[in-house]
Amino acid sequence: AVADGDDYRVGLLSVYGADSQCEARGTATRDGENVTITLNGKEECRFIAHFDGIELAFPGVPPDGCAAFCSDRASMSGLSYYFVEQGKTAAAAQRGRKLERLCP
Repeated sequence: AVADGDDYRVGLLSVYGADSQCEARGTATRDGENVTITLNGKEECRFIAHFDGIELAFPGVPPDGCAAFCSDRASMSGLSYYFVEQGKTAAAAQRGRKLERLCP
């Protein structure tokens, strides 16, 4: 995530094998431990994730539109990401598979 005023630009990549993945970019707004994530570019995908300062946990059942960002046999269901490195430079350097940069 990269700060953009009071909100964030976010990108995600979850890989399940050579041809199985979820990959997307969008925006996020934080309210305490709740993070509203909206993914852009395909179908409507908006949900509330939980962030405890270390782990960002997606809901167990994401909205149906989120499947558009995943290949067959992949899902955003229950994904979690751990905070590894702080800073805009680190976030901007993260590359996707189809997306050149996850957080441009």
